[in-house]
Amino acid sequence: MRSASVCLIVLLCSLLLSAFPVAAKDGVHANVHSSIPAHARAGSQLNITWTLSNEEDGEPFNACRVFIRLIGPSGDSTEAFAPCGADGRYSALAEIPKGGVSAIQIGVAGTMSDQEGNNERSDWLMALANDPIEK
Repeated sequence: MRSASVCLIVLLCSLLLSAFPVAAKDGVHANVHSSIPAHARAGSQLNITWTLSNEEDGEPFNACRVFIRLIGPSGDSTEAFAPCGADGRYSALAEIPKGGVSAIQIGVAGTMSDQEGNNERSDWLMALANDPIEK
């Protein structure tokens, strides 16, 4: 019985501690420094730079698996990953989707596991501080 109680306490502590990294990401926003032409030719590549920072104090947000997703008017999308951030600065070479660019998303790629051990992608998306798409 005692070992079951210890296992339960360890499990609860693990669950509680695993929630902290997610909470720390709240309030982070992206500021895109590159202009993104809305009607760029599909398949062409564009180097896009952006910064991530904490909305509350402006401190840089550094992470790995940060991506930018370009979304076309019909829902087609492309995605490019940036190298791990330093001083909250990121850059990626992104491909323009079919139809051009009508929206962008910036986030940190993650995974979620169910009780059976199946994994699926679960991204955390940042709020955008600006609209870099040239209409």
